Parts: sequence; structure tokens; C-alpha cells
Amino acid sequence: MRTAKNDYFLPSKNNSPILHINTCGLQSFDDSLTVIRENGSKDFHLLYVKSGYCTVHFNSEIRKLRAGEFVFYFPNTKQKYIFPSSHSESYFIHFDGSSAEKIINSLDLKEGFHKNDQFFHLYEKFDNLIISSNKSLPRFSVYSISLLLDILYLVSEKKSDYDISNINNLINYITANHDKLIDFESIAKECGQSLHKMIISFKNQTGMTPKQFQEKTRIKIAKDYLVSSNINISKISKLVGYEDQLYFSRVFKRHTGLSPKNYRTNHSS
Repeated sequence: MRTAKNDYFLPSKNNSPILHINTCGLQSFDDSLTVIRENGSKDFHLLYVKSGYCTVHFNSEIRKLRAGEFVFYFPNTKQKYIFPSSHSESYFIHFDGSSAEKIINSLDLKEGFHKNDQFFHLYEKFDNLIISSNKSLPRFSVYSISLLLDILYLVSEKKSDYDISNINNLINYITANHDKLIDFESIAKECGQSLHKMIISFKNQTGMTPKQFQEKTRIKIAKDYLVSSNINISKISKLVGYEDQLYFSRVFKRHTGLSPKNYRTNHSS
């Protein structure tokens, strides 16, 4: 798990923080985890699913949140969420400040469940926030605050999740999650489309099915690793989403005509 804390605050009339990042990070789970905070937290809490899923209880509602979905808690609201014993990742931010509520209201960001199709832009923002919040220099603290504002703005945009009427959004999602097991049927269902219709739309624009595009993306990234790094082939296999190295080698050879080992040998300078 990567976490960071930012104690910088911008001056306000009452000399209290305008925005204050208490902690933020990216958490990954290979084992199940249940989080229950009966009285919530003292600050605002944004939990954004990057991959896999998270089962969230909010008031009397229970939802299984997938990539691109998030829950937003106001202070002192009960929190309960469960990550399964599978590969799941989520970003989180805890923040407060004298102007936090005013900023949230101006963005019309409500407490509870949300969907958003800005995931491709958000990943970079979240990652940069985690990095900058680990820096001690004031200029990085100012940058962290600006990143938090960007994130709040992006997640507050009222757009439907996985807007696959624009296939570029699905392309971006597959690219960003090339190493994950993607449930395309669930994505289609969330959009109110059949899986068949989604596949046809995607193929008409790209010439491939979503699964074929993901496989091609994995092989492209694997080729980059083989040529530009000394990472062993077993590790590369896992990095691009194949737990079985033998299967990875078969897929790689089908695309390139060479085994990963021979490809590395032939393309090394």
C-alpha cells in the first residue's frame, strides 16, 4: 500500500486550513478486508475503485463498486466496505479544511455512490497526489492541494460511467487496466447495452473485439519490457496480466512469431 500525508495549509481569515490532506494512497488487496467505522471519520473520505471491486454499505443500500465507481463520505457518516480476496485496488483520500464543505457544495458533490468516466485522467492525478504529498517542500504541498481540487472537479462531473457511446473511453479503460481481468459483460450492463452490441460497436471502430484489443495491448507492453529492461520473463508475464508464463509465451509467439526469449535476443542492441 502506498500512502502519504500532507500537513500544509493555505492561510484563511481564521488562520485555519482551507484544504488539508490528512492522508491519501493506493491500496491493493490479495486477501479480503472489511472496514467498519461506526462513527465514520472526522474528515471527508473519497474511496475510488481502480480495479476489481469493493462491496460498499451506505445507509440502507449495498452496492458492488467496480473500476470508475466511488463512494464519498461526509464527516461522521458510518463507513462499511469490503474488498474480496482477489486482485482489487482502490485510491483513497481523507481531507478537511475550513473551505472544504464550501468547495464540495460548489461542485454539487453529494455524499454516497457515484459513477464517473474520467478514470483515465484520474489515475495520473491520484498517483501524482500520492507522490507529491510525500514531499516536504512547500511547493509540493501547494501542488498537492491543486491536485486534490482537480480530482474533486473531475469526480463531480455528471457523466455516466463507461460512456461506451464514445468507444475511446472503453479503449482508455482497457489500456489502463490491461493487466486486469475485465468483466466486459458487467460494463455493458452498466451502460444499458448488451455485450453483443458493445462488442460490435468496439469492433466497428477498432477492427478488434475488446478482448482482442486487451491482448494486443498486453503484447505491445510486453515487447517494450523485453527490449527496454532486464526484467525476467516470468515477471513480465505477470506485469501484463498472465499468471501462467507458458500461456503468455504461447500468446506472445502467436502475435510476434517469436518466443519472448528470442524476441529479446533479436531486438536487444
